[in-house]
Order: sequence, then C-alpha cells, then structure tokens
Amino acid sequence: MKDNKLYNFIKSEKYAVISSVNRAGQPESALVAFSETEKLELIIATSKNSRKVKNMLLNPNISIVIGFGDERLTSIQFEGVARVLNLANAGEYAKTHYAKHPILLQHKDEPGECFIVINPTWVRYTNYSTLPVEVYEDHFDAY
Repeated sequence: MKDNKLYNFIKSEKYAVISSVNRAGQPESALVAFSETEKLELIIATSKNSRKVKNMLLNPNISIVIGFGDERLTSIQFEGVARVLNLANAGEYAKTHYAKHPILLQHKDEPGECFIVINPTWVRYTNYSTLPVEVYEDHFDAY
C-alpha cells in the first residue's frame, strides 16, 4: 500500500475523533471536522480556548481515529505531533480547510479562532470488509 491509498481514504472522510491528554494526565476526546494535505498532515479549526488546544500546548502528542459507521468497516488510527497556528499564520492550511468545510467560514473571524496542524508519526489503516483483513502500518520518522 502506498501513501496515496492512505491519502485517498483520509480525503474521503470529513470527521474524526481526536484525543489529547490534560495537565492531570487524563485523556480528553472530541469529534472534529478535519481536512488534510498530500503530506498526510491533518488540519482542524478550533478556538484557542478549547480543551484540545490547551492540552496540545502542554503535550503536542495526539491520537486520532478516522472512519466509522455501520456500513464502512475501514478506519485509520493516526498518531502525530500537533502545532497551533493563529489565523494570520495559517495561510494554505486555512484555504485547504475551508475548501473542504465551507460552512466553517462563518467562524473564521471569531476571536480566538486558530488552526491545529498535525504531522503524522504513525498510521495504521485497517479494512475489515476484505478477506483477509487488510492492514497497513507506517512510521513517519521524518516528522
């Protein structure tokens, strides 16, 4: 499997569950709208006052699950390192994100709006709709 297959699957999805860890070491998860780059970076727009941003500023290591539902038996487990960008520094990331989620443009001028960009460190693709089950894992040490 090539990164192209990972990218195409990620691109076909719009929502994911992201998990971070708070100051006390407790996990916190949230459903988020995300977009992606061809480098498999994930992009999320959120408020700088959100729990996820506060957590990522303390510990930038996160995990994400993409893909779920009754009919689709394929998912991606994604681990990565997050960085927070303010709107002024988001550039192409903002354009990419709003192109996939134009409804979110209504929030772009809200005070505290920012972007989280996540670089992958490990990805596992699993497709249970095939026999045998298709599993692919990759490490991204370059990040």
